[in-house]
Amino acid sequence: MEHRATALRIEVRFRQLRTGQLIDVSAYLKTDAHRTHPWQLTALDDRGQQSVDLYVSGESRCPEATARFDYERSTVTVTVPRDCLKNPAWIRAAVIGSAMRLEARPSGRDADAVWEDDAYARGYDGTPGRTWGPRLYRP
Repeated sequence: MEHRATALRIEVRFRQLRTGQLIDVSAYLKTDAHRTHPWQLTALDDRGQQSVDLYVSGESRCPEATARFDYERSTVTVTVPRDCLKNPAWIRAAVIGSAMRLEARPSGRDADAVWEDDAYARGYDGTPGRTWGPRLYRP
C-alpha cells in the first residue's frame, strides 16, 4: 500500500489469478478524519465485469477510483484519489483478497470454494476479523 500525494494505491498479489473466477479485493480504511466507521473499498472482477466502490454507508462515493486486474502478473491494483477520502493526513488499512471458482462442478471438490487471505496476517485460520496495517502518512 502506498499513500501518495494525490492517491492511495493498494496492490494485492495472488498466487495465480485465473479468468472464470470471482476476484474480490476488499480494504477497510481508517483515516485521521474517519476513525470510528472505516471506509470499505471493494474491487470486483466477476468473469470480466469489473467494478470498484468506496463506501461508508449507502452508495459508492468515488467514481474516480480505479481497479486494474492483471492476470499475467497475478495482481490487482486499486487506486483511490485522496480527495475521495477527505485528504487524510494518515491512512490505515486492513486488506483481504479472495477468489471463488465459478466453473467448479457442484459435486466437485472445489464446489463453493472460496479462498481468502488477510494481507497483514500470517496465514488465515478462517475466523472473521481484520488485521490492520501501520498508519501511512501523506508525503
